Amino acid sequence: MVERKRNGKISFWKFVFSLLIVAYHVGNYHHTSFFGGGYLGVEFFFIVSGYYLCKKGLNYKRISDKSIGKETFQWIISRIKKLLPYVVILWLIGLPISIWIDKMSLYDFTTAIANSLYIPNSGNQLFALYGITWFIVALLIGEAIMFPILLKYKENYSSIWSFIITFFLFSYIMIQYGNINDPWIYGNISYKGIIRALLDLNIGICIYTFLDYYKKIKLTDFSKFCLTCFELIGYGSIIYLSTLEAHRFDFIALILIILCLSISLSHKGYLMDFSNNKVFYYMEKLSIPIFINQYIFIKLFAFIMKSCQINLSIYIEIVINIVISILFAILEVKLIKEYQKNRKKVLSILIEE
Repeated sequence: MVERKRNGKISFWKFVFSLLIVAYHVGNYHHTSFFGGGYLGVEFFFIVSGYYLCKKGLNYKRISDKSIGKETFQWIISRIKKLLPYVVILWLIGLPISIWIDKMSLYDFTTAIANSLYIPNSGNQLFALYGITWFIVALLIGEAIMFPILLKYKENYSSIWSFIITFFLFSYIMIQYGNINDPWIYGNISYKGIIRALLDLNIGICIYTFLDYYKKIKLTDFSKFCLTCFELIGYGSIIYLSTLEAHRFDFIALILIILCLSISLSHKGYLMDFSNNKVFYYMEKLSIPIFINQYIFIKLFAFIMKSCQINLSIYIEIVINIVISILFAILEVKLIKEYQKNRKKVLSILIEE
């Protein structure tokens, strides 16, 4: 499937959905239903990851069965290297905040760090600063399962089994739980967060297969216009549904995400050229640090407001937390970029060449 190297529309919506998740957690922290469905933004990240995982796996050269494990290990390590700096910064900043706000001892903090990598405890308020990393754990587990399967079976899996598995996992979550939130709940198979990741990764694989099959279809200007309108209305509808009572419209929103993502990833429509710019690409870089570090500022800001006996509306709190999260993400991206530029000098302090 011939594609451009970057997709500015995906970059833009990653940024938007990261902010949507911030709004959800602000409301969730204050026990309000406002943006109660904001967790739907996580589905967007999972599905996009599944799409690019499929692209990577199918375009991979044929290798022997003995090499599949090694290639999978290298893939997961590359993913960890990309995400680890943000998680480490989360832990470093979280220590003084946890000691100050939660009165946590060093032992409690180290326990919280361990539990941040263990999905069941992500729902515990004590571990809220670090529980956000359940997404990373579930993503890595899901990709560690899916990547070797794609390397071995390629089109046989992506064209047949991914659709069957998507259908059964979708049905299982809908019947067993009735919603897609609360990743730490344990069901008959596994923790909900892992099942959720496997479902969304397979949806991403299905989208890739579908678009690859229909890539040669040429659309008229009218068709492109209709797709563009549906794409914009669809994303707007997802954001609107996320402001309503949690769980009520999960599966409708998930279907809309699938349809909108299919349009965005197809490179068809009138927004592709407009969206492929440095601004949107930079916004994508901010989405991960915004997502990972958001709860630090939500909890810290709420603590300061409570200490000063200041009451703000939920709307103002959401805006303030979003602004703070974006500013810190910009600083964090610059800091990590400088580290990567001077990585050898930093490591030379610990490792002799």
